[in-house]
Amino acid sequence: YQRRVHGGYQGKVSRAIFTSDNKYLISADQQASITIWNTQEEKKVFKIEKAHDEMINTLRLTRDNKYLFSSSEDSILRIWDLRQLQPVYRIFSQDLGDKGKVNTFVVTSDSRYIVVGTKLGHLRIWDIRGQDWKTMIEDAHVSQITALTITSDDKYLISASFGSIKIWDSTTLKEVHHIKNPFGSLVTFLLLTNDNKHIIASSEF
Repeated sequence: YQRRVHGGYQGKVSRAIFTSDNKYLISADQQASITIWNTQEEKKVFKIEKAHDEMINTLRLTRDNKYLFSSSEDSILRIWDLRQLQPVYRIFSQDLGDKGKVNTFVVTSDSRYIVVGTKLGHLRIWDIRGQDWKTMIEDAHVSQITALTITSDDKYLISASFGSIKIWDSTTLKEVHHIKNPFGSLVTFLLLTNDNKHIIASSEF
């Protein structure tokens, strides 16, 4: 969508996320830049030009707001230190064994793991501290994984694909529930209510 933000910015925003204290808004545009906004003063604080080579498709924050995670159509997932406003690590899609991009990802509440949903329908777990892959659920879905979310206690992971939403036990990595054909089309977005009792999902149609 197109939006004008106070401070002179105008462009197509691909993703946006608030810090946990709502003091800052972080947005990504289709030119692959990341901008940090002060929501109280309604002004731009900092802009990272060309954070990626192609459009950014996902933004996530750690709960302490110290690190920002971004993934892009350029097949790279980057970790940014928001205190220094510098990238500290990057993960290539080739590291997944997939041809193509990281479709979506989510970060656990303790900021220790990144769960990545891939183009080939796999779920991969990256250990941030160890900087290595921990495990993988092969063929979690029959097609690309398009959305991910995780409960606030990290007990359950929810993944979505075309006509499918699955709930996984994050400890055993076993599927505990499968919601088949909720829309009859591609599921594009997942959100959990604060009490983790309800899943909100949207589709492309």
